Amino acid sequence: MKIKIKRLVAMYLDYVFIFTACYFPFYYLDQILFNIKILRYIITIIVLVLIMYLFPHKDCLIGYESLGKKIMGLGIYQNGERVQDKKVLVKRFMETVYLFPLYPLTVLVLGKSYGDIDLNTEVKEIKNKKSRSKK
Repeated sequence: MKIKIKRLVAMYLDYVFIFTACYFPFYYLDQILFNIKILRYIITIIVLVLIMYLFPHKDCLIGYESLGKKIMGLGIYQNGERVQDKKVLVKRFMETVYLFPLYPLTVLVLGKSYGDIDLNTEVKEIKNKKSRSKK
């Protein structure tokens, strides 16, 4: 159950980071340029494009896991190996997003998202491989 909760927290952190990174810089820019309506439309389009790019690529931005997964110490594995193919990571997200409202339920009940099921991936804790020798 611990890994399932970590996955949900990681997902929440990812969405908070992405919306914050996209929204606040453009919000303040919009406040500065509030009288120029055409710039408001351009800023809105830029924010939407950024969000539409960042969400599917969130697992590709920092190594091969999202910021939330990195904070929670999680990694994405396929056939026992860490996934290092960006196409697989993006496809995994796109498969999951189709049924996104069910994501918390599928993670809590099945332990996997629909993207995990379709692409035979799983999210596991990353173990630190520090050798500690006693001298």
